[in-house]
This record gives sequence, C-alpha cells and structure tokens, in this order.
Amino acid sequence: MSERLRRETTSKALPATVPLTSSITEITKGEMKRTLELHQLEKLADRFKLLSEASRLRILQAICREERSVSEICDLTKLNQANVSKHLQLLKSAGVVACRRVGICRYYRIIDLDLLDLCSQGDRQIEPES
Repeated sequence: MSERLRRETTSKALPATVPLTSSITEITKGEMKRTLELHQLEKLADRFKLLSEASRLRILQAICREERSVSEICDLTKLNQANVSKHLQLLKSAGVVACRRVGICRYYRIIDLDLLDLCSQGDRQIEPES
C-alpha cells in the first residue's frame, strides 16, 4: 500500500471529531464498563482475530465438550492434519487450549472458558438455516 493511499485510508477511517488517544471511553450499552488503554484494545483485537478463521472455530467446536486427539479433531472437522496442527499450535500459544501427550498422540482441550463463552454469544446472533 502506498504511503499516500495509507494516509487517505487512515484519515477517512476516523471522523475529525474523534481524538487519537491511547484509550477509549466506556461503552454504555454493552458490558465494557472501564476505559481500555491502547495496548489492552490490541490484546482484545488479537482475541477476536483468533475467532476470525472458520477452521479454528470448527476445531474449537470439536473440543468444546471434551478433550480430543488430533486425529479425532481431523475426523470431526474434515480438515487435514497439518492444518489442524497449525491452528492448534496458534490456539495453544494464545492460551486458549492446552495439550497433553500420551505416547505419540496429543490431546487438546479448551482452557480459556471466556473465549468459549464468547463463541456461544456469537452463536446466538446467527439465525438457524431453514
């Protein structure tokens, strides 16, 4: 992206009345009751990014009720092993899932129940298909 285009895009993204500060004020309608600093907002954005990939959501759905091996996750999600392993490693490094090893098998379970709850809240926003 050229510097000129980046400046135009950035300047159009925020109205002139919005100050560029390192924090955001409270959200009155939602549950966010405190002011978040910029670094906290970036952490929050990273958590939402974890949920932005449908494959990761399929993996989380596969392990939301019980611990499963990588091969079980592959069978349930119909994703290949390399793809599942890549996503599980990302989720593990973010502290969303934990892994235990038994012989050559790895078993994964969700440890971030807040993120699981966030998925449930999002699910309530989607209308079932007829």
